[in-house]
Amino acid sequence: MSLAPTGSKPIPNRRKLNRACIECMRRKIRCDGLLPCNNCQWYCVQDRCAYRQRNKRTNPSWKLVEQLTEAVEARNRVLAKLLPSLDFDSLPDLRREDIIQLISSEQDSNDGVPVQDHELDRDPRSADGNTAEDAEHEWDEAARQQDYTSPIADDVNGLALSHGNSSYLGTSSISIALRSIFALCPTAKQAFLRLTNTLSSRIPRGREPIAAALSQSPRDIAPLPSSFSDPQPEQLAIDAYFDHVHLMLPMVDEIWFRTEFTTRGRTDDAWVALSGMILALGSIAAGDDRLHTSYYARVQQVTGHNVFASGHLEMLQALILLGGSYLHYINSPNTAYLILGTAFRMATAMALHRDPAAVPSNFRHHSAGLRSTLPVGYSLPRAELRRRTWWCLICSDAWSGILLGRPSMTRWDPLTMDTCMPSDTEPGEQANIGQPYPIKEGDFSGTSLRLSSQFCKISSKIEYRLSQLSRLSAREVLAFESQLLAWEKSRPTMFKAGTACPERVRYVRDSVYHRCQIARIVMSRPHLLRLTEEVATCQSFTDEDWRVVSICRDAASELINSITTNRLRTRISVWHTSWYLFQACMIPLLSIGLNDRLPAEAKLEEATICGYREELERAVRTFKDMAPWTRSTDKYGEVVEALYSGVMLAPRNQDVASTMQGSSSCFGGFTVVNLGSPFALDQQTLDMFDTFPDWFDYELVFGAELGEQ
Repeated sequence: MSLAPTGSKPIPNRRKLNRACIECMRRKIRCDGLLPCNNCQWYCVQDRCAYRQRNKRTNPSWKLVEQLTEAVEARNRVLAKLLPSLDFDSLPDLRREDIIQLISSEQDSNDGVPVQDHELDRDPRSADGNTAEDAEHEWDEAARQQDYTSPIADDVNGLALSHGNSSYLGTSSISIALRSIFALCPTAKQAFLRLTNTLSSRIPRGREPIAAALSQSPRDIAPLPSSFSDPQPEQLAIDAYFDHVHLMLPMVDEIWFRTEFTTRGRTDDAWVALSGMILALGSIAAGDDRLHTSYYARVQQVTGHNVFASGHLEMLQALILLGGSYLHYINSPNTAYLILGTAFRMATAMALHRDPAAVPSNFRHHSAGLRSTLPVGYSLPRAELRRRTWWCLICSDAWSGILLGRPSMTRWDPLTMDTCMPSDTEPGEQANIGQPYPIKEGDFSGTSLRLSSQFCKISSKIEYRLSQLSRLSAREVLAFESQLLAWEKSRPTMFKAGTACPERVRYVRDSVYHRCQIARIVMSRPHLLRLTEEVATCQSFTDEDWRVVSICRDAASELINSITTNRLRTRISVWHTSWYLFQACMIPLLSIGLNDRLPAEAKLEEATICGYREELERAVRTFKDMAPWTRSTDKYGEVVEALYSGVMLAPRNQDVASTMQGSSSCFGGFTVVNLGSPFALDQQTLDMFDTFPDWFDYELVFGAELGEQ
């Protein structure tokens, strides 16, 4: 029997929802949670009565974030092993066709040695000398000599990637330019990594004979005989030294040295060190790239701690040749840097920084041969030899120091140093600065050293300014530029391009000119690097700033044109010119890679870009022409060719900001940051979240508030 009253209508099944509908929320009135609710029925808006879909709360925990971060990092490591040469951070900004092309061109490098590219991923914002983190600047060049397997061994140019940490290099170093190129053009970085993988796979197992000789401990070397055994190669090495090396560092009296070497009567440490360095550099100049290691090994025997116990002019000259030239040849620039520091203190203790006329009488009493007359067996007075030794030390430090960006400890200081310039009587002239002495016809060693010394005074000022923390201003660069141009115009006729001169003088003339162009490039390159940091930088550039950028580009073009048209081919000349040419090639590479990122008013004309391409192609051909005279570790040509191909393959109109940023991963609506950093939470901003993400609790924000009404 039914208990329902007769004639009553069935009650509709109206499910009650424990929240407010959208219309009641808009009107800010209480909602009964029905569908449709009574309020919507009262206002006849039943069609608007709807409830937001309630999603499950998914507020991620930090543990979940860590798990997701580790998972993505693990996948990235797997991809990096499968495709080691691809830069995955830049792939999202590339077109689909470009990504397919990069993957298809990926070479299988499983047989090669993987190259660690952590050095290449540093923050490119180092045009000011500031990086995101301070690295430990340590090095081990002794281990490098014992394991001579680097396919590209050049710490100064930022190419020695397989030796762990490198030494400190400032804003004037080429490694800053390389990082900027990699940031601008990821394809250039990929081409460089493929090259290093290829070169690493070609390294033969076991150490080369050069490495075996360099890694010998002085205790393992046989005792020194009274003279070197085979006189014929030694005589060739001595002749080659005075023909190709001496004019750059004319501090050794040639007549005296040949006489002493012929008599073979000296076996003291100073003589063994000096003769060993002359034979080592001379054998390199003669074209032998292996014999020099045996001479250097014998020099190591006599250049231990006993060097600090006494001061001899011959030992000082040996240290200058060792730190100023030879150690750079065997890719030990930091050891050379330390050796020159030792030589500078020894020279100061010997009062070489004071001119002989100003040396106190008690010191002159114990120093033989300071008079201007010629000692027996010498072609130069003792005072002139001391002057030339001092200025060779200053020049050796300045030539390498400007490329390091380190504070100079040996720069010329007129307040504490008064050594006169070396005598430079040219043929037909009688004027001398310093103690006069008769000079034979055609002797240009004093002139070349005087010219180099005047240049190094300017170069050391540039080096000192670049090592400071503040940025070099455009006005300062233009002031240095005027000094360099004045020095260039004041060169003697024999040392100007286009004039006839002996071959040995022509090499010195070209080398001094190349160093001048390098100084112009180094001091103006930071302005060009500033444009790679941020495109908006060019809006704040003044006319003086753009003039500085033009100086950098013009100096690089002049240097490339000078070297590519030079046909002088010796092992010493090729060693230096290939180094300068590599430095110069970085500027057109930077300019080409940067041009498409600049605003229209700052872009270079297409004819200028074509000129840069032609210069780079000529430089690559010149590197190949110089290959028979280069060292086995010199891969400048291959590096330039790889970077050039990568720059030309770079997609046009790519947003540079996306490539300059560090890698980041995204999860949901927020960006994952390094949770190990104490400032990780400060990196999260409200811009990282959507306005109403899925896990937003509407009831918590609106429902409870409305339910209280």
